[in-house]
Amino acid sequence: MKYVEKQNMLQPGDFVVAGVSGGADSVCLFLVLCKLKEKIPFTMQVVHVNHGVRPDAEEDKVYVRSLCERYGVPFLGVDVCVEQIAKDKGMSVEEAGRWARYRAFSDCIQNSPEALNRKGRVSIAVAHHKDDRAETMLFNLFRGSGVKGLGGILPVTEREDGTRVIRPLLCVERREIEEFLKEEKMPYCTDSTNAKDDYTRNRIRHHILPMVKEEVCESAVQNMNRTMDLLAEAQDFLEKEALRAADKCRKMTQNGEEYEVEGFKQYHPYLQKQMLLDSFARLTPGRKDITAGHVEDVLSLFLTDKNRSVSLPYALVAKREYGKVVISPRAEDEASSENAAKQLSYLIPISRLQEGESRYVLPDGRELVFSVLNYKKTMNIPQNRYTKWFDCDKMKKSLEIRTRKPGDYLVIDEEGRKKSLQDYMVNEKIPKDDRDFLPLVAEENHVIWVLDYRISSFYKVDTNTKRILQVQLRGGR
Repeated sequence: MKYVEKQNMLQPGDFVVAGVSGGADSVCLFLVLCKLKEKIPFTMQVVHVNHGVRPDAEEDKVYVRSLCERYGVPFLGVDVCVEQIAKDKGMSVEEAGRWARYRAFSDCIQNSPEALNRKGRVSIAVAHHKDDRAETMLFNLFRGSGVKGLGGILPVTEREDGTRVIRPLLCVERREIEEFLKEEKMPYCTDSTNAKDDYTRNRIRHHILPMVKEEVCESAVQNMNRTMDLLAEAQDFLEKEALRAADKCRKMTQNGEEYEVEGFKQYHPYLQKQMLLDSFARLTPGRKDITAGHVEDVLSLFLTDKNRSVSLPYALVAKREYGKVVISPRAEDEASSENAAKQLSYLIPISRLQEGESRYVLPDGRELVFSVLNYKKTMNIPQNRYTKWFDCDKMKKSLEIRTRKPGDYLVIDEEGRKKSLQDYMVNEKIPKDDRDFLPLVAEENHVIWVLDYRISSFYKVDTNTKRILQVQLRGGR
């Protein structure tokens, strides 16, 4: 109760949608909300999402429905197929599951008379706890996160549609949840997929955190949460400072945002990056696809006297125009023009590929996504035209995304025979007018992949491969 009051999570008249899967964490959340409802009069609705992954998932739905009937709480069950969603949206199954859950929560709110006629706020209650928060901190740390990511999961977050996400259990550890359910003599369901190591978070949960608690510090989770609280406070301060700085060197335009170069350069590099991230947050539907590499690319525009541009996700472009840098949506004709294709040139140092996922936007709006994987002989090599695997250890120099230039070639067979890119394009009957604008991935003059066509045989995965460079072609208009 004290934690909920301190974080201002609940007030009389609020409408709360609680995500209840039937597992220990969500059942504990359900019971806690029911007890809080006796002291704070708010309206509660339970949403249960069946991801369509486990054959026994229907039993979880039946259990949650019976739990709601026992406590007199409205129940809504939603069936989805997250594997199909992942395929359609080009995301992982884990990401698709999260997307489906929050979509179900939003639909429930929009179709609920109680939500429309409420006197208070609308919130989505989820069952994250201290261990989840610690896992998120490690997950973000290993991927190369900034201060915001290291701050982990917050007690309350505001969504773009005006609703909030509240986490009443973020003040307790998993062991405390299990002890509470045991005291309440409350059963719960066990998701068999949680015991597997298919997902990165599961591997952190099953191996890394237990080892840290046993070998480093028994109170590691508690200490990490305390550090995350401090980092979250620091991030809040930095965001406010960035807004104050931006007021002095940035102005809104009809289509985007414009920075005065000399004014921008007087601020600390961290505030510069935060200002740019603020702009991306306003100009895009979400910052998920904006990487540190994109931020560095835009920062480079402030360090040159030449007028040039950088393509960004969500059809944005950043342009250096004399004493200004302008971030705005690309004009439709510009995004698809021959001139844009001719200027396509991204240099990708091998070191950047080791830092996590890297994304690069092509002139037609599609993205190339690069990531490095450890190869296991049991892994199946993708056989589609949009995902390609290459032997990463055969790459010795920086890669480049560009269009063709003189001297380009491919290796066309296992014997190492070469063919000039010009001859290959003629043999494949690629229209002459298209050849200068076809995107390539290359290591100097050695073409690794002619997009929409073939890869070089030299870089194919074989029995000696240790690491894979995965390149995915996504999206587009």
